Amino acid sequence: MAASGSFVATKDCPAFQSFRKGTNPGGVKIETGHSYPLLAKNASNATHYRIRIDGASPPERWVSVE
Repeated sequence: MAASGSFVATKDCPAFQSFRKGTNPGGVKIETGHSYPLLAKNASNATHYRIRIDGASPPERWVSVE
């Protein structure tokens, strides 16, 4: 589901290419206090958000709503 706005990390956590498979090329993590562009959510009652992380390959990653 498309979404817009920004996502501000409240804790450091992994940023997955696929949260279902647990794939995280490059071991990318989001950092507490940083804001990331919000691209999508996985469902109307989301458990994960898709964000853009500049410098990551691929830059579109999934992070837990928690």
